[in-house]
Amino acid sequence: MPDYQHLARTHFPGLIVAAAELPAGLSWYISEDRTILIDSRMSPRRQQIQVVHMLAHLKLEHDHANFGIREELDAMCLSTQWILPPAKLANLLEDVSTDAMQIASYLGVAVPILAAALRTLPRDYWRDVRARTNRRLEWPSIPPVAHPLCVILDALPVRSPSASALPGKALVPSGSGLHDGRPDPAGLRTRSGIRDFAKRPAKTPSAAA
Repeated sequence: MPDYQHLARTHFPGLIVAAAELPAGLSWYISEDRTILIDSRMSPRRQQIQVVHMLAHLKLEHDHANFGIREELDAMCLSTQWILPPAKLANLLEDVSTDAMQIASYLGVAVPILAAALRTLPRDYWRDVRARTNRRLEWPSIPPVAHPLCVILDALPVRSPSASALPGKALVPSGSGLHDGRPDPAGLRTRSGIRDFAKRPAKTPSAAA
């Protein structure tokens, strides 16, 4: 994994990253507070990956006014290149395995998530991989997967958005446990609550970047 704190310091000095039980989506960015919130119910590895994904949204200057499936795909493309550059994938194919299940296990992600991420990559990426190795990934039969669902806000509203209010509601992963009507998590109702929470992060990757 890339050092997401290094990425944050490089591209977004002063950015705060924290974890909380979010009522909708896997990650939020609140621009007024320069704060990324990650759903704490994910594994530490998934939280790290989601931080990098949200950093890609910010690097691409996505905002709440123009945000949807296209932006999710673009962020997935950039974050995948940060996490798995061509040289790294080529090395994994040479030194670990050509089996996509083993590669996904090594990276700490599910095979469908790896497949969805790799599908977003441009041709130049794959040309670079092929220039480094003749080995190719071997895929099992896998179902389609939803893309990461993110929320970008100018400021935290008095009432947190529910899944029904988000763009691309159908992208909520099945079995994710996200549903409409979930109560707001403690400390997320006010902007000052976010600042207080983010300064005292309790779980990985809850740390000031």
